[in-house]
Amino acid sequence: MLLDELLAQGFDESYVSETASKRRPIAVHIGCSQCEALVICGIATHETGCPNRMFECAECGGPTPNRSKLCEDCWQHLYEYDEDDR
Repeated sequence: MLLDELLAQGFDESYVSETASKRRPIAVHIGCSQCEALVICGIATHETGCPNRMFECAECGGPTPNRSKLCEDCWQHLYEYDEDDR
């Protein structure tokens, strides 16, 4: 589940590995092919300006790849609604 969320947020080189430590038997490694991704206070982050960075849709809360505030599905729904109003 965590790995799926990271991939949806643009961390395309993230993976899960097993470690030899008893305290931490499984580790999640954060990675991005376009920037030096890192974890700050437990939150995975991209560098500013990274093209893989995802934003949150203002309508549904889903991921959107640009700062347009709406994901593609919400834009399509908005466009269909405007067409029906005419």
